[in-house]
Amino acid sequence: MIAGSLSRRHTQASRRHKKARGTTRWRAASSLREGYLNVVAGGPFFCALLAIVAAVTATLITADLATVHRIVARESAFLRAGGDLLVVQRANDHIDARVCARVNAVAGVRTAFALSADVDGAVLAGRPDSHQTLAYATEGILRLYGLPYPGADGVIISKSIAERWQWRPGAVLAFTPSSGTARPLPTRPLRVAAIADLAKLGDAESTAILLLQPARGNADFCFVQIRPQDREILRSVLPAVFGDRAEARIQVSDVLPPAGQGGDPASEFRNRLTSDVSLMAGALIGLLWGVVTWMRRGRSALYASLGVPYAGGVLIRWTEGALVIGLGVLWGTTLAIAVATAVTDAAASQAIDLGVRHGLVAMTVALAMVALTGLWQPATLAALKERQ
Repeated sequence: MIAGSLSRRHTQASRRHKKARGTTRWRAASSLREGYLNVVAGGPFFCALLAIVAAVTATLITADLATVHRIVARESAFLRAGGDLLVVQRANDHIDARVCARVNAVAGVRTAFALSADVDGAVLAGRPDSHQTLAYATEGILRLYGLPYPGADGVIISKSIAERWQWRPGAVLAFTPSSGTARPLPTRPLRVAAIADLAKLGDAESTAILLLQPARGNADFCFVQIRPQDREILRSVLPAVFGDRAEARIQVSDVLPPAGQGGDPASEFRNRLTSDVSLMAGALIGLLWGVVTWMRRGRSALYASLGVPYAGGVLIRWTEGALVIGLGVLWGTTLAIAVATAVTDAAASQAIDLGVRHGLVAMTVALAMVALTGLWQPATLAALKERQ
């Protein structure tokens, strides 16, 4: 491989060594420079090796980034559908809305709100055949949907109602009593302040118009949005908060059972088959470099015959391996992150964090194997004969 260049550089190295013999030792800087020049002068061989290292790294890291993206996307869809909601109700009785409001102060709770629904609670003015479901909720529901306060005359309507009547924010409506009216109705015109996916609160709410009410009196349910990791502890704490009684038990249930998402995302993340791809990448790259070291044993023997000490030869081999593998793993990691963010639509922060960690592990393992293989030096005479 590039014999002419190699011979010239080895002749120069030999002359430098002979000139310095007796006055100075072979310096570490000379080994570092020699290893660097070998890689630079390696031409197509080292370019191909660099590309292989990058391809192995990118392929394996991309596989795990894609797997993690699928897990995160599935969990996000589950949470958007109501997977982080618990619903509290009392058997054969009502929930105290004030107690529900106090649940907002419990650790692990993102928001809590009392909710009641009156099916056929009103008729829309001007539409005598419209038997409208009305939902009443406390202000915590605004945090669930990320909505601003709608104002005294504002209401929130479900998506299905918005589609049915072609309403948009700012539309005006009014109520008239119906046979199912159980509460006093606002007599003034009301304004559509926002449209929200109320369907995840229940079937009745899927076609409801929602009005805010103060946190007092009774309610049918208390909805609690939680941090998913605190689900189990909150399920055990909430009955005590609401005053569980033998004659009126507190029931805490999931709006959307965790089994509906196909398993626990945290467990699935920990047990995914691709979690150790960085170890695999590092091992494969290290084995590849071991093969390269064996193929280049004649070169190592030539250095020894020119008087380069064992430690100097080891440093040359380490420098060559570190340059090729370091650049290849860096290239492959960057490529994997770019592909993950562009093709799988993964969050950039997630892809960068996981990709960099994989790259560091792969590089550490590969460089450790480079260090081990670099310690091997072939028998000088036998290797030189094979070089003929």
